[in-house]
Amino acid sequence: MLLDPLLSLTDFRFYRGLSRKSVAATVGYLAYLGLFFALLYTLMFFVRYGPKIDESIEWAASNIPAMTLSQGKLSSPLTEPRRIQYPDYPQLAFMIDTNRTAPVSPYEMRASTVAAYITQNAVNYFAADGRLTVSDLSVVQPAEPLVIDATFYRRVGGVLKKAQYPVAFLLAWLLFMVSTHLAALFYSLVALLMNSFLGSGLRYGELYRTAVYAQTPAVALQAIALFLPKPVPLFPLLLLVVVTAYLWQALRQTKGAAPDHPGAGEPS
Repeated sequence: MLLDPLLSLTDFRFYRGLSRKSVAATVGYLAYLGLFFALLYTLMFFVRYGPKIDESIEWAASNIPAMTLSQGKLSSPLTEPRRIQYPDYPQLAFMIDTNRTAPVSPYEMRASTVAAYITQNAVNYFAADGRLTVSDLSVVQPAEPLVIDATFYRRVGGVLKKAQYPVAFLLAWLLFMVSTHLAALFYSLVALLMNSFLGSGLRYGELYRTAVYAQTPAVALQAIALFLPKPVPLFPLLLLVVVTAYLWQALRQTKGAAPDHPGAGEPS
């Protein structure tokens, strides 16, 4: 299995032996290939977003006033409300008014163009459905006063930064497994048409396995595209053409040559 990705990319005769591979071997190949893709995705995430995350942590440490949460109440040195907005994302704006205990209305939040409004006793924010949600701070009772300042942001940001890379790796791997299996279902139907046209005589299970392995060049292209500064125009169409071409060549190799035949490994 170690050389299967290279062989599926460079040697169409490799596809003749797919009928000997079990379902477990095919799933194992996808998992193996997915590990490489997830590793490259995590590397891309580190290179592209790592510096931005560092900037965000430092911005929070430098621009958000220190607050203390004690006995369900927030306090700060602020004497009047302050609107804080992240410079790169105007929609990430919030209001801090630790002297206020009165409820905040949706009208006030929209008028202030903020996504959240933090008062002495609550955090008000718009949920995904657009409704105003109020999180009551009185239920938060830390054993000791919690100081939310520059040190806090840097400490928590450092922990989150370390945790996000294994999370990105796992999510990329799981998404790869699901999307590649679904794509194999589509390409197996394309292979069915090709099989009828070429008369290769393969069963659907063999066509599905071929569709799995024929996606290897598309995975390689997707891995390269991760590091490109701009999206490739018509990239999904390019992937479709590449996988279809590999399917065609793979089925041509199997035509008239049973995989278990002694001469199956010889060029046709």
